Amino acid sequence: MKNYICIILFAISCAFSACISAQSIQQKNNEILLLKSRIEGLEIDSILQFGMIKHKDSIINHQDSIVKHYQDSLVDSKRQIMERDKLLQNNTSKKEITALKNKNATLEKEITALKDKNATLEKEIATLEKEIIALKKKLEPTISSIKSERISYKGCFFDVCIVDTKEKQITFFWKDEKNQRFQSFEKLNQYKRLLFATNAGIFTPEYTPQGLFVENGKEKNPIDLKLGNGNFYLQFGKEDKSNGIFIISKNNEVQIIKTKEYEKYKNNTQFATQSGPLLLYNGQINSTFTDGSTNKTIRSGVGYINSHKVVFAISNVPVNFFDFANMFKEKYQCSEALYLDGAISKMYLPGLNRTDYGGNFSGIIGITE
Repeated sequence: MKNYICIILFAISCAFSACISAQSIQQKNNEILLLKSRIEGLEIDSILQFGMIKHKDSIINHQDSIVKHYQDSLVDSKRQIMERDKLLQNNTSKKEITALKNKNATLEKEITALKDKNATLEKEIATLEKEIIALKKKLEPTISSIKSERISYKGCFFDVCIVDTKEKQITFFWKDEKNQRFQSFEKLNQYKRLLFATNAGIFTPEYTPQGLFVENGKEKNPIDLKLGNGNFYLQFGKEDKSNGIFIISKNNEVQIIKTKEYEKYKNNTQFATQSGPLLLYNGQINSTFTDGSTNKTIRSGVGYINSHKVVFAISNVPVNFFDFANMFKEKYQCSEALYLDGAISKMYLPGLNRTDYGGNFSGIIGITE
């Protein structure tokens, strides 16, 4: 009985345990189901989150692709712009090069034309040189007796002609056979071929010589002994009221005298012109002149080395009286010299390639063939 009771108790214990186990199992199952549901929820959330992440990544990738596209487009645009600029520059350069080539071609044509013209001119020059040589040979004996030179004195330049009256005749001209003034070297050269010429002294507004003018032994205009103003009447000194006269005698000797002395030379005078002031007399410079004077102009004058050597000079730049007189004295050792005229002065001197045509003179001093 006792064993039976034990068996019953064991059975009841087992049944209770089984019941408890069944409840535990059911509880566990419920827990498992709950966990499953939670896991499923978590999986769904994970899936959704993953999808969102994937979508976000897709959007980011799409944005990146758009940015890259615009970046690439920008780079392409910049490259195209640079290529277009380069093309434009090349086109401009090509146009400039074409223009330069055309200009160069034109210049080459001009150069060719100039070369042809130069060749023609060289032929003409060669012909002229032959003619000049022939003329020089023809004139050599004549030119040798007329010395031409350009000198410098105290910063001034002078053209000078030295004539030997033993070899060449100096002649004075005023009017022709029709009583018409020769007026200029050009007209005189048409009358007689000139070797040298210069103006013969100061003249009046009526183109009459100012004072004495003797031509071929004949007095064409009387001596002027009056006092007055201007260079013609400028005294040699405070006590000496004389100007001067350039004389060529009948035996072809030259002298420059004071006007008041003329009477004793009158009968032997072939040519004469009165002018003033005297620049030099007896080796002395006119005392009315001032060293360093600012009264400067173009000046012409005549002096003589000896009774047959005459010096004609004209300044090429403005010069004062003192320096002009001193030039005759120091450069040519003249003891007498006479001023002929100022700014209107001209000279015909082929030996220096100087042919001062023009002018409108009264008397002219010249040497002809």
